[in-house]
Amino acid sequence: MKRFLPKGFPEAYFFDPESSQGNSFALKRPRDVTDLTWRETAQEAPPPGDGGGGGGAAGGPGGAAGGPGGANGVPNGGPGGAGPARAYVPPTGPPPELAGGIDPRQAGADQIGNFRPDDFGAFTPHQVNALPPEAMGGFNADRLSGLPPEAMGGFDPDQIAGLPPEAMGGFDPNSLGLLPPEAMGGFDSKQFAELPPTAMRGFEADQFAELPPGVVGKMDPKQFGNLPPTAFGGFQPDQIGALPPEFMGQFSPKDFGNLPPEAMGGFDPRQFAELPPNVMGEFAPGQLAELPPNVMGKMDPKQFGNLPPAAFGGFQLKQMKKLSQDLLTEMAPSAFSEINPDAFGGFKPKKFNGLPDELIGQIDDDQFGKLKPNLIKKMDEALIASLAPKALEGMTEKQGKKMKTVLAEALQPDQISSIDAGTLLAMPDNIFDILSPNLSAFQVNAIGNYTLAI
Repeated sequence: MKRFLPKGFPEAYFFDPESSQGNSFALKRPRDVTDLTWRETAQEAPPPGDGGGGGGAAGGPGGAAGGPGGANGVPNGGPGGAGPARAYVPPTGPPPELAGGIDPRQAGADQIGNFRPDDFGAFTPHQVNALPPEAMGGFNADRLSGLPPEAMGGFDPDQIAGLPPEAMGGFDPNSLGLLPPEAMGGFDSKQFAELPPTAMRGFEADQFAELPPGVVGKMDPKQFGNLPPTAFGGFQPDQIGALPPEFMGQFSPKDFGNLPPEAMGGFDPRQFAELPPNVMGEFAPGQLAELPPNVMGKMDPKQFGNLPPAAFGGFQLKQMKKLSQDLLTEMAPSAFSEINPDAFGGFKPKKFNGLPDELIGQIDDDQFGKLKPNLIKKMDEALIASLAPKALEGMTEKQGKKMKTVLAEALQPDQISSIDAGTLLAMPDNIFDILSPNLSAFQVNAIGNYTLAI
């Protein structure tokens, strides 16, 4: 499944097997990952000497859980151990034995169940990663909470899926936040329902991106309310689509502003109607561009009125087609002037002719040039006086061919002098004759040059 990159993760480091020996891990230099999925990313960690350098088994400058110098050489985040491990790459060779000489690879649920909680304090990520999924059935909340933080980086999806629901109480924000992102795909809704709401505070964006939509949709309201704002950067469209409408009221402006643009495509009108109007103020152009047209068409007036002017730079043609006349006419001039020019291609004559004069006066050349030529033919001549001369600079030859007599007669001299010479020549002869007395010297010379070129 394609995963969209959340904000704040522009680079990744990759495990380099050719340069790695024993328990020491080498990382290739960072490279752009904007075209990669999360499952293609091996791990992310700082380069040596930057909060967790290339130390050995006892840990480098970054401490026990920091970077590639962490315990057992396992990268568990950035400088000083902050952030979750991106993925676990086990060292070469068999894992260390568990207490009693048990090979982790051969352990069963009954053997895990015989361990005391304090027996788990010495577990390494390598040992955890080697446990068969069926062995996870021996964990309960006390045993799970006994695992050291760095050991959480060894979990994979199948092992998470093998944990019994009663073990979920063993997670806290720190341990949950150190699970590899891909391990999150192992949770089911029954397990997840047993996670303490406070544990949600440990979620990172790339971890949340891997949660199954069915799990997100059945999240407890208290769990949802404890998600940190940064976690919202991992939301996927299908996860948004799974959220119940009653959760929408829990979005804060900061939560909403952190949603990836692609996630906006998951909203439906029923959900969106329940969003507090104040969160609209965080809309960015890229987010608005991904909002489904049917959601835009049914937006509440208070929500629409709270959209920041800059957000309309992402407005799309199909959204314009769905936008109601009432919402459009109530737009602030400062917002209307920011509308993406491409969206002007979504205007139909009736909608355009219904615009108030103060909005018509905001149209610039790029916006005017995107109006469909047939709309020019049906434009209300009463609007002409409100068009800024600058807007007429954008008139295209195809639009000029559709100019009608009544419009030409309504144009003012400063508007006429703004029309491109090539557009003037494309107009019907009778229209050109109406406009020619008001042509500027520059236009006359330009028309002469066109004629000579022909």
